[in-house]
Amino acid sequence: MKHILVPTDFSEASANAFQYAQHLADVFSASIHLVHVYHPSFDPSVPSFSGDSELISIKKEALGEFVQKYRLPVAEDNPHVSISHDVTVGFAVDELIHLSKQDDCDFVVMGSTGEHGVADKLFGSISSSVSRKAWSPVLLVPADVTYRPISRILYASNFESIEDEMIEELFEFAAPFEAGVHFVHVSEGKTDENALREEIFEEVFEQKTAVPSFQTATVYHEEPSEGLSIYAIEHEVDLISIVTHRRSFWVNLLHKSTTKQLAFNTNIPMMVLHWGDKS
Repeated sequence: MKHILVPTDFSEASANAFQYAQHLADVFSASIHLVHVYHPSFDPSVPSFSGDSELISIKKEALGEFVQKYRLPVAEDNPHVSISHDVTVGFAVDELIHLSKQDDCDFVVMGSTGEHGVADKLFGSISSSVSRKAWSPVLLVPADVTYRPISRILYASNFESIEDEMIEELFEFAAPFEAGVHFVHVSEGKTDENALREEIFEEVFEQKTAVPSFQTATVYHEEPSEGLSIYAIEHEVDLISIVTHRRSFWVNLLHKSTTKQLAFNTNIPMMVLHWGDKS
């Protein structure tokens, strides 16, 4: 994880995510690219996104001030951490998904909100959409969460999420923190725990990345998001990780509600990994 993309709408939630990203950049010796997506007013009969150059200049100046205001000593003191910033024109979700597909984007860190007011609903919708559709892993940071070193990660596991590349991405992220991983499966009723546990063990020990400490657990609850939240709170989890599936429309549709509920109903950062073809 050498290149981190951080979107901002100049809100407190995005400022908090920017500072959280700086701590991650320090751990991974990564660069940060801060971006503000500006959607100008336009004439429907002439759908051009040329925008108002003067207003864009004002936005760029505000973005520079934003960086200076919220830049942390932890980033300034690490010579390997650089922070660039830019303003791009277009629809926020489309632009961020496009940027997430570029070679210089390994990770997206953005704020999430509880969707109380109009602005929260807008930014919350953007966070939810980007987290599910981006091509890079997305880490959603609740507005009132401050960074702390990650020591326990909850991985929402089922038979479909136990994939080589997903486990590898998770372990690569966990390694610098020496974080333990909790593979947690939520079930409404009887489930084949032994089969799931065996598959997890098989995938874990096939990894080339160093294997962190890990454990498996099954939680019985009718709502996956609630079951995971309860487990995370009880075990003092620092990060929840969930997989969305790009190859199946129906599976992704089922994960949509779980992802959104987790993102906006817990005060724990959530990392969304994406499994499937990136073409």
